[in-house]
Amino acid sequence: MLPLPVRAFELPAAAAVSGITGRSQTLPLDCASRSAADWAAFWGVSVDEITFFNQLPRTDNPETGYVGDVHDIPGNLPPRGYGVYADPVAMLLKEVYGLPAAARRNLSESGLKTEIALGRPVIVWYVYGFRVTATYDFSSVDGSTYRAASFAHTGIITGYDPETFTVVDAYDGRVQRVDRDQFLNSWAVLGNMAITGSGIRLEPLVRSASAAFSSGTPSYYTVQPGDTLWKIAGRLGVPYLDLAGVNNLYPPYTIYPGQQLLLPGGSPVPAQPLPEPAVDAASPIPASYIVQPGDTLAAIARTYGLSWPDIAGANGITWPYTIHPGQVLILPTR
Repeated sequence: MLPLPVRAFELPAAAAVSGITGRSQTLPLDCASRSAADWAAFWGVSVDEITFFNQLPRTDNPETGYVGDVHDIPGNLPPRGYGVYADPVAMLLKEVYGLPAAARRNLSESGLKTEIALGRPVIVWYVYGFRVTATYDFSSVDGSTYRAASFAHTGIITGYDPETFTVVDAYDGRVQRVDRDQFLNSWAVLGNMAITGSGIRLEPLVRSASAAFSSGTPSYYTVQPGDTLWKIAGRLGVPYLDLAGVNNLYPPYTIYPGQQLLLPGGSPVPAQPLPEPAVDAASPIPASYIVQPGDTLAAIARTYGLSWPDIAGANGITWPYTIHPGQVLILPTR
C-alpha cells in the first residue's frame, strides 16, 4: 500500500496575529529596542525598552552593535546617530532573555507571510514612512563592510491580505495597514532584514496536540522557576496560544512558579495564578549555580531574585552573555 501523500502548508490569502501591543519608542533613535520589547511581550517575556537599549554593544557597525548617539536627530548616516540591525538584537533576545529569536536576511514575501500564518509576528527593518531611499556602503574599523540608509526604522508585521501588510510601527506604536508594494519596496532597501520566532510551529502542532489529549482527561503542568509559556509549549509539543487560551491567559502571558496549567484537551478552569513570591521570601541564594540546559542569565536571576547584570559582572561574562550547561556561576548576594 502506497503511503498517503503529505500536503504542504497552504498559505492562506490573509492572516493576522493577535496579542501584539505597540508602544511609542522612548528615545529618538531606539526603534529596534522598542520593537524588541513589544515582540518579547508577545512571547510572554517582559523586556524594558531602555534596559534593552543599554544592553546592546556600542560599535561602528550596525551589524555588530548600536551605532552613534541615540539622542541625535533622525535621518543621519553612520557614524552619527543611526541604530542597530537584526543580528545584535536577535542575539540579545535569545541569549539574555531566552526567546526564540533568529535574525534573517533576504526573507521572501512568502516566508514573511508564512510566519504570520503560523501565528508568529516578525520584526522588520524598512525606511521610515515606508519610503524608498538610496543606500550607501560603509567600512568599519575591523575592515568589514555594511550597507546603510537614511531613516532606517523598525516595526512588527502582524498581518497581511492580498493588498496590504499590517505593521506596528515603533515610532508611535500605531497599527498601520500599508500597501503591499509600498511595504515590500521599503523593506527591500536594507535587504529584507527581519527577526523571526523559531522553534514553535503552531498550525502543524494543532493535530498532534488534539490527538495527544483527545481522551478528555484533564492534564496539568506545574510551572517551574524560569519557565515561560512558549518554553512550556515547545517542551510539551502544544501550541502556546492553545495553552494560553485554556488557562485564560492574555498578553503578556505572565505565569508563576507553582502555578498549575491545564493542558489543551482538558476542561478549562478559571486561571488563579499564585502571587509572585516577594524577594524576601525567596530561597537562600547559594554561593554558586551550575548552568542547566536551556538556562539563560535572566531566568537564573529570576529564580533567585537577583539582577542578571550582577551575575554577569560577578562572572566576567560580557556580550553576547553566552552561558553553557555545566558552567559554574558565582551568585552575588542581594
